[in-house]
Amino acid sequence: RWGLCATNKDICKGQFDVLAETAPNGRRLNAPNDVIVAPNGDIFFTDPVYGFLKKQPQKLGYAYFNAEKGEHPDQPYLDEAVQQIGVGFTGVYRWRAGVPLELVTSELARPNGLALSPDGATLWVANSVKATP
Repeated sequence: RWGLCATNKDICKGQFDVLAETAPNGRRLNAPNDVIVAPNGDIFFTDPVYGFLKKQPQKLGYAYFNAEKGEHPDQPYLDEAVQQIGVGFTGVYRWRAGVPLELVTSELARPNGLALSPDGATLWVANSVKATP
């Protein structure tokens, strides 16, 4: 679920409007992450794999799965979770009032970070792929 709160005060009260729960293909979103609002009010957000990241118990300091083996947190099980539980791919979306959620791209393996040009005409998306940080 991805929600938007009117003010920080609403967050404290737990009041928010859900803007998107499912992708255009009808499956649940993976783990909406970064968000940016364009000058015209369009809301862009990334939907990467990181919400499926498994954490160790508190006694192990909530480290990511297999950290004790020296493994990178970006592991193959994340892509499996996207396929089995999530949308089926990672993506960047645009939400506009009164319009169905729009997939902007599913071409990035790890969309994670957004920026807009001052006029809102250009959207930049960081792609956090472990092989090419």
